[in-house]
Amino acid sequence: DTTAIAAQLSNAMTDLRSAITEVNRRSGIAGKTVRVVVSNYYDPFPSPYVACIDTDATALSGTFWFIGITSSEQTWIKSQISNLNDQIMGEVTYAKSHDTNISIDLADISGVMLGHQFCNSDPWVYGPSIDYPVSGSTSNPSPFHPTPAGQAAVAAIVETTI
Repeated sequence: DTTAIAAQLSNAMTDLRSAITEVNRRSGIAGKTVRVVVSNYYDPFPSPYVACIDTDATALSGTFWFIGITSSEQTWIKSQISNLNDQIMGEVTYAKSHDTNISIDLADISGVMLGHQFCNSDPWVYGPSIDYPVSGSTSNPSPFHPTPAGQAAVAAIVETTI
């Protein structure tokens, strides 16, 4: 439900602003300038939509539990990720002009999975299906989270930002 997501997003942005403001306040008390790096979210979905083991609930029907994501659902999720990232950037921009005791930047990881999304031959993100075996395991360790290669790619962007 888009209305519920919008309300949760509003709460999350209020919390992000509060956290950044508190770091700024404490930095001022300590007489320091603190380095703050905020990351946004990556998009794990291929564009355009591809039906594969990560997105298609019927890929191995009866063998594992799959969540199944339709093309229209993927489009909606991608738009919500974009909206979230825009709002995070807005909070970083706000802090740059209002919070004088921090040095803040955005580590833009939004495109880090390009070429390594779901349905790719070398994905850097674990698929959404919990029961799908990964690397000899009997279940997926972390749906929607980056693999070690994905984590390294995210870390490289954060390091460059710092």
